[in-house]
Amino acid sequence: MVARTAEIVLGEAKFTIHAFNIAELQRIAKIFRGEPADIPFDVLRTALQRAEPKVADPDLIEATTDEIKAAMTVILELAGLKQTDPNPPQAPVAGS
Repeated sequence: MVARTAEIVLGEAKFTIHAFNIAELQRIAKIFRGEPADIPFDVLRTALQRAEPKVADPDLIEATTDEIKAAMTVILELAGLKQTDPNPPQAPVAGS
């Protein structure tokens, strides 16, 4: 079985992350039931646990907000958990 991976960029470094295993998915499910403001940081920490290169302390990575948003998109897509579109396409109104 080929491992599914993706690349994210945080600060000055590129990291290869792996698709979540069952235990990690269970942890992610719990994270999404927690404090909304903590979700991206907790998901990033989980994804970085098996990243290459190894990350000794994810809390020391200096990432921008845009990098965190982009990383979350990649991580959730790799996990098969797509983020909802804040502006979904609207159906045309009948008669217009």
